[in-house]
Amino acid sequence: RWGRRTFGALTGAVSAHIRTVSRAGTAVLLAAALLVVVAPTVRAGVIYPEVPIDGWDTDGIVYVVKIHGNTVYLGGDFSEVRAPGGGTTLPRSNVAAIDLTSGNVLPFVADTNSTVKAIESDGNTVWVGGTFNNVNGEHRSNLAAVDATSGALKPLDVSTNGSVQGLALSGNRLYAGGYFTTVEGVAQQRLASLDPVTGAPDPQFQANADAGVRDLAVAADGRLFAGGFFTTIGNQPFSYLAEINPATGAGVGPGYEYMIAPMLDIDVSPDGAFVFAAVAGFQNRASAWNTFDGERRWYHRVMGDTQAVSYHDGILYFGFHEGFEGDETLRLLAADVITGELQDFYPSINSFFGVWAIDAESTGLAIGGEFTVVSEIATKGIACLLYTSPSPRDERRS
Repeated sequence: RWGRRTFGALTGAVSAHIRTVSRAGTAVLLAAALLVVVAPTVRAGVIYPEVPIDGWDTDGIVYVVKIHGNTVYLGGDFSEVRAPGGGTTLPRSNVAAIDLTSGNVLPFVADTNSTVKAIESDGNTVWVGGTFNNVNGEHRSNLAAVDATSGALKPLDVSTNGSVQGLALSGNRLYAGGYFTTVEGVAQQRLASLDPVTGAPDPQFQANADAGVRDLAVAADGRLFAGGFFTTIGNQPFSYLAEINPATGAGVGPGYEYMIAPMLDIDVSPDGAFVFAAVAGFQNRASAWNTFDGERRWYHRVMGDTQAVSYHDGILYFGFHEGFEGDETLRLLAADVITGELQDFYPSINSFFGVWAIDAESTGLAIGGEFTVVSEIATKGIACLLYTSPSPRDERRS
C-alpha cells in the first residue's frame, strides 16, 4: 500500500510533528521528526484488518456501539436486524447484540420506542440511554438497565426530563450526561451521578453544565471527563471539555487549549494522561490533549465533523463524515496517540455521514453509522473488524 495513501499518512504525520514542535522554534527537532516518519510503516500498532466480518446488520442508523468480551451491543434508530445477504430478519427496536466473532445476532431483546444514543455494560448489566420512554413494553424515561444476556429489564427506574447522550461506569457510580436538567425531580444540570442499581441520583453531585453533555469517559484511576456543548461547569469556565470531580461534579484540572468548538465524543487513555475528542463545528478534528497541563499535543483535520473516537493500545481510532484530504471513501482513520502519526489503516466506507460510533477493544473493533458498505462488504449501520495477530513485520516501528 506504499503509494498515495501512505504518502498522505506521512504528510499527516509531518504536519502533526510540525504543530507539536513549532512552539519550540527548533529546526533540529523538526528535522529529527521528519526523519522518524520517512520509512514506511506497515500498520504499526493497528491490530485490526480493513475488511469486516460478513455478519448481521441493521435496517437503519447505529449511533453507539459497546464491546464487552465477544459481544457487541449496538443502539440507534432501527427496527430490525438482518442476516448476511438480506435473507432472514428479526425485529430489534433500536437496540441489539451481535457476537463479535461470528457476526450472528444474539437472543438479547431490549426494544425501545425511540432512539438510543448511549450504552454501558459491566458484563452482567447493560445500561441504555437515549430519547425513549418505553423499554420492552414498560415505562422507562431515557435511561434503563437490562440483563446483559436476555435484555430483560432490571429494577433501575428513573425519569429524566431530557435525553441521555453519554454513560460511564466507575466503581459504584453510573455517570450520565445529556440534555436533562432533573433526574427523579432532583436538579442535575445535564450531568448526573447515579446508583447503578436503583438509578437514584446523588444530590451532592452538582456539575451544573450550562449546555448539553455529549459523552463521558473514565480513566482506570477513576478520573472523570466530559465533553459536549457546555462552556461552564459549576459557573466556572470549562469550554466543551472538562475533567470532573467524580464526587462533587466540580470542574478540576487545567483548561484545555484551543477550546473553540463542541465535542461530539471523547475518550481517555487508561492512565489518564491523554484525553481525546471528536471535534465538530468548523474544526472537523480529532485532537489529543495532555490532561496534566491542558496542552494540545496533535490533531488531524478531516472534511466533515469528527463524530467518534476510541483509544486502544497506543492507537486512537476516529470516525467522521464526508472524507479526508479529498478522498470521499475515507471515514475512519487511526493515529499513534503520542506522535499523531497516521497509521496504514484505510478501510473504505460509503455514505456521506459515515461513522457515528467506535469501540476498540482487544477482541475487535466495532463501528456504527449510516454506511451500507465497508471495504466492499455489504453491512448496514454496523461493522465488526476482528483482532488479527500481527506478523513480526507488522510489529516493527520505524
